[in-house]
Amino acid sequence: MTPNFPSTTRDKKVSFVAFIPYKIKGLTISIFLQKRTSDAPTFPGIFLTFGGQIEPGEDSKIALMREIKEELNYKPIHEKYFGILKNPDNTEHIYAERVEDDFESTVRVMEGEYGKFFTEQEIYAEPNVPKRMKDVLPRFFDMIRSL
Repeated sequence: MTPNFPSTTRDKKVSFVAFIPYKIKGLTISIFLQKRTSDAPTFPGIFLTFGGQIEPGEDSKIALMREIKEELNYKPIHEKYFGILKNPDNTEHIYAERVEDDFESTVRVMEGEYGKFFTEQEIYAEPNVPKRMKDVLPRFFDMIRSL
């Protein structure tokens, strides 16, 4: 059974897909986020996950592959579906993949300034990570720890 992230609404309006590459060293989990450009139409200068809107006729897996190719020039190989995060005006399908230590050198961030690995503690200390993301990431880290 795939666990779901906490839901804040039942009204599904727009669907998105989010991809969270992560790595584990010892007991430390780090996730790879992108810093959006300062001129981005939404969330300028903010660290977010990779992904985007699911187009008509796509399922979340097809959208994942398309978006990650566009944003990282990368094809997820061992992605795992983590569930759905329902927000007031959208629904996000969350995928994650454990990646190797050399992940940063194998991808190219094409729609943001750069990508960076963050530990859980670094995420909470980073002012450019949205509060909404900080609120849901503890569940993600707990799910990774339980694998």
